[in-house]
Amino acid sequence: MAKYTIKVEDIAKRKHVIKQKCKSPLREDRFYFYVPEGIDLPAIAIPIDMPVYRMANYRTRTRQKAYIHKHNKKSDYFTTGEEDTTAQRAQHELLVDLANRGSGESIISIVRKFEQDQRQTEAILLTHEGVVVNGNRRLAAMRELYASDAGTYRTFEYVQALVLPESVTVSELRKIEVQLQMQQETKLPYDWTDECIAVRDLFMGGMTKQEIMRLMRLEKESDVQAMIDRVSEAEMYLTDYIGNPDAYEAIEDKKQLFTELQRALDKKSDKGEKELARKLCYVITKHSREFDTRAYDVKIAFGSKTKEVADRLAERLDIELADVPTDQTDDDIFGGETDDSPVSIRYAPLNAVLAKKSQSKQLAEAIKEICSEVREEDDDQDKARKPLRDVRKARAMLARVDLQAASDDSIADIRAELEQIAKLAKAMIKGLK
Repeated sequence: MAKYTIKVEDIAKRKHVIKQKCKSPLREDRFYFYVPEGIDLPAIAIPIDMPVYRMANYRTRTRQKAYIHKHNKKSDYFTTGEEDTTAQRAQHELLVDLANRGSGESIISIVRKFEQDQRQTEAILLTHEGVVVNGNRRLAAMRELYASDAGTYRTFEYVQALVLPESVTVSELRKIEVQLQMQQETKLPYDWTDECIAVRDLFMGGMTKQEIMRLMRLEKESDVQAMIDRVSEAEMYLTDYIGNPDAYEAIEDKKQLFTELQRALDKKSDKGEKELARKLCYVITKHSREFDTRAYDVKIAFGSKTKEVADRLAERLDIELADVPTDQTDDDIFGGETDDSPVSIRYAPLNAVLAKKSQSKQLAEAIKEICSEVREEDDDQDKARKPLRDVRKARAMLARVDLQAASDDSIADIRAELEQIAKLAKAMIKGLK
């Protein structure tokens, strides 16, 4: 439980105090994350109570939604609560939890670092209104330590901050946050959903995919769209299946499942098959923790084997599917455009069952078992075809041998090897008969 008592200073007072301090700053620091050539920002010291947490902070985006879900708050509780004491208190608790987390064995938590140093080593970044753009977790950590022992941590009574120009825009604030915090070398990684939401916001804000790729240090421009699609699929799951768009705690450890779903859907063109794949994935996702299900174990259900898994599931559940050929187009079957694809029509009875959450646990178990069966059968078939593949490889390698390039002293050895190969081939042919 947080010890620090949140106080939200009036915005007019914050702006006045910051403006006056900027007229005679402690110093000016060059800042390179606003304009390419850099800009000198005033460094000031203000009381620890004065800054307010930025509610649009990407690191806490999904945690905010989970908080809203858990505490039954309105969906705009945080977005409209930047000047509200209770919302700031809730944000403080989220940030304190993050500040107490390290990353792996080599990176200690922010709180632990401040306990060791007992001083601020890097200025936080503020808007001219006193809203923290970068350093929210550090501010939360300093506040908690100061509240716990003001004598030991007396240096935290005032916090050092760099102040951005009044002209900075919302889209520029997003870009600054990403540059400072979300690039791949960041010490405490963002939740996968927060990272994807940030990418989507940047794109919707007018930034090109190429710019986002460079900013996020992604490998390919297509990775940008993949991240946008991934979080959109996850949000569809929360809204359409779970029934609560704010229940982000239900997907916090489901990155790989939604990554595989997004990749699989990118390879499908039929809208009916896409919808069937989603429904199979939703059932699996809901119970993946109970069954300790890895994405690899079940990805064929919404990937390359969607229809095969669906057919077997329908057979197991004694569900009669419509007799519609799913390898033809709508026009081939109906002679014109239709709202439903052949896959949608054939699997409509199964889709209806998959949508029943009361049966989801049994369905998830059945789907997982079917995936295991299909994979084992494919492995057996693969093993049975391996001799043919090996023989073809051997023939291809022999065909590439350039005998004209052989040295005179190797001819006899080559002849001996070829005779052995011929003898072995003859024996193998006899074995086949």
